Amino acid sequence: MRRNLRILTYLLIFNFLIVILAITYWQVIKRDAIYTHPRNKRLYALEAKTLRGQILDREGKVLAYSKKVDHGYIRVFPEGEVTAHLVGYNSAKYGKAGLEYSANAYLLGLNSEETVFPFLPDLQKERYGYDVFTTIDLPLQELAYRLLGERKGAVVALRPQTGEVLALVSKPSYNPNEVEKNWLFLQKEGNGSPLLNRATQGMYPPGSTLKVVTGAGALKFNPANWTRIFNAPGYVIIRGNRIDDSHVVGKVGFVEALQRSSNYVFATLGLEMGAQNFYDIMQVFGLTDKTPFELPTKKGIVAGPGELVPEALAETAIGQGRTLVTPLHMALVAATVANGGNKVAPYLIKEVRRHDGTVISQTTPAQAQRVVSPDINRKLVEAMRAVVEKGTGRPARLPGISVAGKTGSAENPHGETHAWFIGFAPVENPQVAIAIIVENGGTGGQVAGPIARELFRAVIIDKR
Repeated sequence: MRRNLRILTYLLIFNFLIVILAITYWQVIKRDAIYTHPRNKRLYALEAKTLRGQILDREGKVLAYSKKVDHGYIRVFPEGEVTAHLVGYNSAKYGKAGLEYSANAYLLGLNSEETVFPFLPDLQKERYGYDVFTTIDLPLQELAYRLLGERKGAVVALRPQTGEVLALVSKPSYNPNEVEKNWLFLQKEGNGSPLLNRATQGMYPPGSTLKVVTGAGALKFNPANWTRIFNAPGYVIIRGNRIDDSHVVGKVGFVEALQRSSNYVFATLGLEMGAQNFYDIMQVFGLTDKTPFELPTKKGIVAGPGELVPEALAETAIGQGRTLVTPLHMALVAATVANGGNKVAPYLIKEVRRHDGTVISQTTPAQAQRVVSPDINRKLVEAMRAVVEKGTGRPARLPGISVAGKTGSAENPHGETHAWFIGFAPVENPQVAIAIIVENGGTGGQVAGPIARELFRAVIIDKR
């Protein structure tokens, strides 16, 4: 009997401790995350009594603000479709997206004190949210939106040394002021998925833009590849599978192979470095991961070393096969090379201010991570510069400005190739790194190259 009582006592103590731990976890450790979560119903009641903060570009131009009406406040997005995938939408019926979702706590003016006393704001007569200043350059954002025209696609532009995102465009877009009115249309299959942020969540085969990464791996695996001469026959055959390369025939070196986008050379380099080394270089460039960012992102789809049999490895090394990445992934590849082989973390929120202008937080760029050695990076820059000066990227040339880049025309099962361009400028002191994709646009150099040129012009020449 006494033994049973002792066991029962232990069980009660054990259960009591479990309850205490659970309460501590949810009330202390996860408290802020739960309270500030945009789906917390209490926040909608709080929002009705709060002048929600503004979202602004890097120069203070307003991208979203709240307007008082008879029944409370409505959210207004003055730039409409141009910034829709950045700012998102805010609907009592359909929820929030974009920065309206991820920066919700700031926009409601929540701080640690109000998190502890969640009903305190109800006692205040007037209440203001915090203003969120982004890194976005609105004129550049507008230009990128206009240059894509009526085509589906995306543009990402960022500062390679810091990771500040200057422009992030996805098309087709939608009007965040009319989300509730157009919800059924936006959701309907066959309307182009306008709610999808193609810049951060669109998954595409990278095409020949991936040859920059393959080239980095090949130079790391065997530095002699830099001075090697390849005798390209116009095709490559791996275990009976043929990959054509009719536009590059004869003897070529590394620079000319990238300049003319040789499938033979980069398939060969991929095979020689092997599946594990190839996967490692994809991983170190961040293509196998989900990029940490203020907006939702997707993880790259890359076959593992065990799946990269020779024919699959050769296809993947030239940007085809099963590999899928986002434009944000490829913008970071360009930014890494522009930044001396160091990868930065992208970010969108520059600083947060109170209603009276007091700065309460500023984003400090994260420590860059070394991806390739300075020597390998210097060689990549030289080869990418040749792509724009003498190769497939010539439509991106800008008189008086040195531009480095790589084009891609990614085969896909839905018709015409996707047109890619990644690059940066000026080569000597890069101010901007870019990734552009035009869905089913055709040839990368001819379609995406001119868009890149105009964006480089806007950043480097027009702002002098």
